[in-house]
Amino acid sequence: VVSVWAATDPDLGRRIDGLADRVWPWWAAAAGLFAWYAYAVGPADFATGYSGWFWHRRQLTLALFTVLLMVPAVFGDQGRGVARRAWSWRPVVFVGTVSYGLYLWHFDWMKRSIAGLDGLGGSTWPGWVHTPPGDSSMLYLLVVGLGVGLAFAAASWYLLEQPLQRFKRRVPRRPSRRP
Repeated sequence: VVSVWAATDPDLGRRIDGLADRVWPWWAAAAGLFAWYAYAVGPADFATGYSGWFWHRRQLTLALFTVLLMVPAVFGDQGRGVARRAWSWRPVVFVGTVSYGLYLWHFDWMKRSIAGLDGLGGSTWPGWVHTPPGDSSMLYLLVVGLGVGLAFAAASWYLLEQPLQRFKRRVPRRPSRRP
């Protein structure tokens, strides 16, 4: 919403670009917020789950964290700095292109694949969150979630989303009834 507003109001766009000129203050604030949440609030109790203020605080924190990460990605001189140049690197752009598909596919493949770890001494799906850092099942889940999820996201992008986008151009639009 702010980016569209800034695009229609050049003065506002210049002010926001000036605020977002440097990436590091925004990301330092995001890291500080993440550290505060991780150490002061901590994870949800799996017996009770997310409820009441805990849920609202989590959602508010995630929203603010996302804003702090994304402001320099949207505003400011996009040709300046290592971080902004990295965002234009082809593999990163590709992941961004298929990111919605990755979001849709990764979790299902992680759930399906964890059953294969039962015979290998890995944790079961309900207990994977309690595995210690560096546990092989966590690495396995990362590889499956990112690797297999990305493969399926790319396949659905090329085989489903792009053909459907081309198909919509063939459907004639109804004329507007407005004068």
